[in-house]
This record gives sequence, structure tokens and C-alpha cells, in this order.
Amino acid sequence: MCLTRARPPPPILVLRHADKGGITLVPYAVEDHGQGVFWVKVYDPNAHNQLNRSVVIDTSANTWSYDTGGSLGIWSGDASSHTLGMVPISAYAALSACPFCASSPPTGQVWLSGGGHLRISDSQGRRIGYLGGQFVSEIPGATFAPVDGGMGLSPEPIYTLPLTATDTILLDGQTLTQNQTATVTQFGPGYAAGVADVPVGPSASSQITVTADGNAVTYQPSITGTATLMLALDGTDASSHLRLSGIDVGAGQSVTLSANPAHTQLTFTGSPISGTYDLSVIRFSAAGTQIFWHAAISSAATDTQYVDYGAWDGNGPLSLRIDHSSDGSIDQTIALTNQVQRVYVPLMIR
Repeated sequence: MCLTRARPPPPILVLRHADKGGITLVPYAVEDHGQGVFWVKVYDPNAHNQLNRSVVIDTSANTWSYDTGGSLGIWSGDASSHTLGMVPISAYAALSACPFCASSPPTGQVWLSGGGHLRISDSQGRRIGYLGGQFVSEIPGATFAPVDGGMGLSPEPIYTLPLTATDTILLDGQTLTQNQTATVTQFGPGYAAGVADVPVGPSASSQITVTADGNAVTYQPSITGTATLMLALDGTDASSHLRLSGIDVGAGQSVTLSANPAHTQLTFTGSPISGTYDLSVIRFSAAGTQIFWHAAISSAATDTQYVDYGAWDGNGPLSLRIDHSSDGSIDQTIALTNQVQRVYVPLMIR
């Protein structure tokens, strides 16, 4: 039977493996081999030159198998493994719905991009994620969704959490064999907050906390290095993406990036190492997209620094106020110039 003539539109097959993530295949025909055995002829995007691939489904034994034809070996499952699925191809064109924008009580999601595993703990010490090589799920209302990465990769699940308090996210690299970098981001109603360029490896781990309202992110690594703190916040009249890159952080020390409730002022505090960082502000509003960037801003070990991004005119300098001893009084105010390089392309009229 040719699936291209089927109604409704044919599905996409999704296969999952316990240790190797998932793959998606495009079915185009079904062959009946008798005794309840069917071969679903598929196109495999990971082996586009091999046109004779099939997923073998035995309806009598309630099993399936698929030979990947390479180092990934033969994948298989049964009725209890929940590793074979179908998604209508029309679903890929549908508008995605935000799973946490209108939930009550509010929920958010935590994503990991890069190496290592996550373990998230709530205020009562309950956890979801990986404890070494073991997966635990103890937080009421928290769920996880596997990501079908393909090519034998097994990405971290997407975690959905109730946003009732500040949770602690541990990025652990003990299952890795070499050092890598990673990005951890928490998404909630009207915000995204996280840390990028985080070093992670067999002997390196990091602790990240994001407040339930998304207005603050704190980063504490186990080894000395640099990282990037990020906040993306929706406001009444504008949305802003705020980024501090190349922050120097000592082992066991912590840094915090926070915004005031009105989303007009950014506060950077807690850096125990004197150094520099780059500041990026991107504002989205009725005026369009406005970009600010300034490199190599000095930061002393005892500084608390305030960026008044809400008062920025969208083009010129941006005010930075510095409390050198973090005693509550401003000791220095600097007008940071906008170092964005603009390229002007001539208009060619034929």
C-alpha cells in the first residue's frame, strides 16, 4: 500500500532508543509479509542514499525493529517500551502553543544545550534529573520530555516545573570523558534566564538558580573560568534581551544578574575576581529593534554595578553606575558609548 495516497496525510515515524536518543523516518509504503508481519518502507534522512530500508512490525508479538545500517545497530521495542510513535506530517506546519504561558499555577521549562546532565532541586530537596547515571523524578507536578536528536545523540530531556519558588539547577559533567561547554536556560511566562559558555567536564560542575519570576539568575561554578549571564524580559512597552559575556568567576564563588520589577535597571553583583565583561542590550518595541554593545567593561571584586537600560534612547550612550564597595552608595557614573558597528549599503537604482 502506497502511503502517499492515504487520507488523512501520512505520518512521520518516531523511533526511540533508551541510550541513543531518537530518530525520525518518512514512511512511504507498507508491505504485508504474512503472519502479522508488516514492513513499513521508510526514507531515512541519516542514510539518504539507501532506498531499501524498512521498519519491521510484528503485530502478533507486538514488537518492532529497525536496522540503522551503521554503528547505531538494530533498534527494537515492544508494546511496553513506548518507543515507536507517529506524528501527522501536518503537525509540523501547525503553530506551536506555549506550554506555560497561561498555566495555573504557573509553570516553566529548563533546557540544556551542550554536554553534561541536569539535576533540579526544589526548596524541599526533591529532585528531577540525573543523579550520576540514574534518573530521578521526585518533584510533584514536574515532568520531562525526551528530545529526538537523531544520529545516535541523546540530548537532555526538556524539564517542565511548577514555578512556586526558586529551584536550584545543578549542571553535572561526571558522565563526560572530556571538557565541554553548555548553556542552561529557564523559560517562564514573559521571561528567559540562564547561563551560557559554562565549562563542564568530568571534574567540573555548576549551580544555577533562577527566581520564579525570571528577574534574576545566579551562577556558581566548581572551577575558575568565564561565563555569560542572560536575561530576556517582556515589558509593557518593550522586550529586552540582556547579556553580560566573558564574566570571570572563581571556583566556589557566585555572580548574580538581576533586573528590577519595572524592567528598567540591570544589577550585576558578586564577582569575586576583578576583570572585564562585554555588555549587550537588544530592545524590541514599536520603534523596531535597537542594539547596544560595549566591550571590556571593568569590574572590581567588590563592585555592584547598575545598568539603566530602561532610560537608554535606543541609539546613543548608556548609563553605568558603580558602587565600588557594595555599601549602597554610588561612587562612579560612566556613560558607555554604543560600539555597535553599522554597515551602510548603498541603494543601487537600475
